[in-house]
Amino acid sequence: MTAAPDDGRTIGAPAAVEAAPTRVSAPPEHRERMEGGGSIAQVHQRLMLPYTPVSVIVNADGDIIDTSGDVGRFLRLQDGAKSANLLNVIPPDLKGELRAASLHARHMGRLAEARRVPVTLQGAVRLVDMFVQPLDEPELAHGALLVVLQDVGVATATPPASPKVDVRLTQLESELHPPKFQQRATIEQSEAAVQEQTAATTVLPASEARLRLALDIAELGTWTWNLASGAGYLDARGAEIIGLAPGYLPNVAEAQLASIHPDDLARIEAEVAAGIQSGDAFDLAYRVIHPGGSVRHVVTRARVITDAAEQPVQLVGTNRDVTMEREAELRLRESEECFRALLAKGSDMITISDRNGAIVYASPSTERVSGYTVDEFIGSNPFADGIHPDDMTRCREALDELIATPGLSLTLQHRARHKSGAWHWYEGTFTSLFHDPAVGGLVANVHDITERKQAEDALRESEERFRLMADAVPQIIWLTDPAGRTEFFNKQWTRYTGVPFEPATSAEVAASFVHPDNATMTVETFAQARRNGSPFEVEHRIRSATGTYRWFLVRAEPYRDQQTGEIIRWFGASIDIHDRKLAEAASRESEERLQKAISIETVGVIFFNLAGEIYDVNQAFQRMSGYGHEDFQRRRVRWDVVTPPEFMPATLKAKAELLTKGENTPYEKQYIRPDGSRWWGLFAGKRLSSSECVEFVLDITERKQAEEALRESEAGFRAVADVVPDLLWSSDARGLLEWYNQRWFDYTGQTPDQARGTGWLDAIHPDDRDPSLHTFQAAIAVGQPLRQEHRIRRADRTYRWFLSQAQPLRNEGGTIMRWYGAWTDIHQERMALAEAEAALKTRDQFLSIASHELRTPLTSLLGYAHMLPIALSQGKGDPAKMAGMIAGRPNGSTRWSTICSTCRGSSVANLPLSASPSICVCWPHRSWTSSAWHISSMPSTLSSSFARTSRSRLPEMGRGWSRCSGIC
Repeated sequence: MTAAPDDGRTIGAPAAVEAAPTRVSAPPEHRERMEGGGSIAQVHQRLMLPYTPVSVIVNADGDIIDTSGDVGRFLRLQDGAKSANLLNVIPPDLKGELRAASLHARHMGRLAEARRVPVTLQGAVRLVDMFVQPLDEPELAHGALLVVLQDVGVATATPPASPKVDVRLTQLESELHPPKFQQRATIEQSEAAVQEQTAATTVLPASEARLRLALDIAELGTWTWNLASGAGYLDARGAEIIGLAPGYLPNVAEAQLASIHPDDLARIEAEVAAGIQSGDAFDLAYRVIHPGGSVRHVVTRARVITDAAEQPVQLVGTNRDVTMEREAELRLRESEECFRALLAKGSDMITISDRNGAIVYASPSTERVSGYTVDEFIGSNPFADGIHPDDMTRCREALDELIATPGLSLTLQHRARHKSGAWHWYEGTFTSLFHDPAVGGLVANVHDITERKQAEDALRESEERFRLMADAVPQIIWLTDPAGRTEFFNKQWTRYTGVPFEPATSAEVAASFVHPDNATMTVETFAQARRNGSPFEVEHRIRSATGTYRWFLVRAEPYRDQQTGEIIRWFGASIDIHDRKLAEAASRESEERLQKAISIETVGVIFFNLAGEIYDVNQAFQRMSGYGHEDFQRRRVRWDVVTPPEFMPATLKAKAELLTKGENTPYEKQYIRPDGSRWWGLFAGKRLSSSECVEFVLDITERKQAEEALRESEAGFRAVADVVPDLLWSSDARGLLEWYNQRWFDYTGQTPDQARGTGWLDAIHPDDRDPSLHTFQAAIAVGQPLRQEHRIRRADRTYRWFLSQAQPLRNEGGTIMRWYGAWTDIHQERMALAEAEAALKTRDQFLSIASHELRTPLTSLLGYAHMLPIALSQGKGDPAKMAGMIAGRPNGSTRWSTICSTCRGSSVANLPLSASPSICVCWPHRSWTSSAWHISSMPSTLSSSFARTSRSRLPEMGRGWSRCSGIC
């Protein structure tokens, strides 16, 4: 390839651009060659020169070897010089892009692009696309490059990015829009370059090759159209774009119009006529139908060629297939509409916050997530007053870290105040984009996880119930994770092995507790079950706390995630079958060795085809199904007949799995016996050939019956809870009651809505309500059992006394999950206690009065008793008279009584008569209750007098007194 000789023009002269005419007339010599000399391809090539992009060839050092015409729009060349270094004459705005593209093109050996670069050209900012293509031509030294420059158009001002811009939508547009703009720019620039080259009259082979390469880069096809004859020329690409044959066509106008989509034809004909009339370059956008029926989108740029009389004689132009751009625009619109709908209706709330945490943008879904409208939410600061106090410090620390680390992304879970006033749980992904001028804030994608948190709490409660129930069963219950690491053993494990549970792998458990002869088999079987996702079952011996081994039947089922189907846990049970094993061993000793296969006794095996025929089974399945061996041999039994209709969907699904996977997932269903009865089986099958299958069956009828019994037991518990005389209830950890048995509603007349929460207080006696609530709240606060008594209103508006008791239910960490309690009617006991207290009060009042009445005459009696021994010792006075004064009233009447215990302990015991008093003498009187003193030794006359008086007064004493000092 050789450089074209200088044509005498000043390449950098501004006039080269300003003098571009609106109508392009072919020079006389050009018209002469068109009419009489040169091939059509050469003529067509020369006609298309004005439409080609500007191109430059440089060597490995960047020095210009050759240029196309009109490069003055881009390069500052003086006096037609073409030997300058391209970096020295290219606009400064393009230097960096040129260096990068040149390095990339040379290093990678392929085309490098720089799209839509803003460049100042002749005082205006325009967008330029640059293509750099490495050249491998014999005439050029190694490292030569072809640089193509395309003027896309005037750069439009871009409005400053709003902080409310949606980041994901901006990213989507940035991915889809550049190809659209780049393709449009390629078309416009290439066509403009073609028009500017129309005036060229001499084109050398090197320039033509450069022109073709530029057209190929721009993906442009060219054509000409004689307006008088309708004949013209289509190059290969131009013909391929509209679905016609390339080359000279005598009816190119008719052929081109015939290829246009009928819906676009009338419009295009009108636009072509208008373009010819105006004489200006014009653009056409339309659809064409290819011979195969496919529809393509085409953009055409055309210009009118006039003769010397300025009359239009020819159209020349370019075609470009823009189907991909149109489809991309359609996908973009659909994506934008879809994404905007997701923003408006999605479950996530998207926000942008400033460095203080204040919201500057909120997506339309904000109201659905937080309860606040977008206008209410913008300007608020959740980091200041919206986050739960217990989570505030953690969230503020995260905000500080995000502000300090550009690009950092954190996921946080926290509680925030919903507009309803309730605390909701939220999970958000926070991304620090303060450094991004298009965002300039903290982007948060937040969704409400309150229900998930509640579900997690319910799951923990459910697991606690499971643990309580698992500890109550006699079998060893265990759980493992998907990898087989143990997560739980119930208390039966510790009771049997004597070792507390500690997490370990299944291999470690087998090595430590399973008999060495069974350990390897157990580990391998469980590993196989985990790989296949099939139920695990094995029998092995486990060492007890005493060091002996017992046989256990170990079964486990995988528990799968309902959404993904992945196994997330294994539930297993180890059932003590030692006694059964001993019995089986004893039985095997008396049987033939061929009957020792335990699996055949417990597992049914059936051979069948996918057409529904069962043609061979083992004895176990015969026993399960009730059919004889001959029934199966004669193919009288079909699995689609003995399967109840309600289990056919599961059976057909298993059949489909056998066809596609070669085996089916174990499933449960019922079979019908000949007598009409049903039995449950667990079925797992495998395909042996294209039509033959085998299936293994476990009779799980007993297990199903046990499950049904458990459901009935639970129903029975609910029934018992409703018939017990106590009023039962349960509450959440905060003490808000959520459940009552039927007795509560029958007794109080409340409805469930009235009783929910703290509604039970409405049924408490007004005098007991505040103390009861205080006691209940105190128990809740400290987590201690509750016991109190109060009156509860019956449906007939009367009140009865009840004993209220409650116990908390705690999780493994000791946190209270729920409260369970009962009210017991103690009204009769309270009434009986009140009556007893009233009787005791009456007795105490009587004893107080009696004590007073006894002590009043005792003073006089003591005086007489003191004088009596003195008088007796001195021989003074009449003893009988003095005794009468002591023992009688002032009127001489007396009463006698046997001495009482109270008198024995009174001060009368100090009388100098005897150390062993044996007589208690009482004097009833109007102001006396009783008086007593003690005599054990006295003169016979006095004793006789006392005796006579006592005998004569005993009846009277009996009538007047029933006790002496309340005790005699």
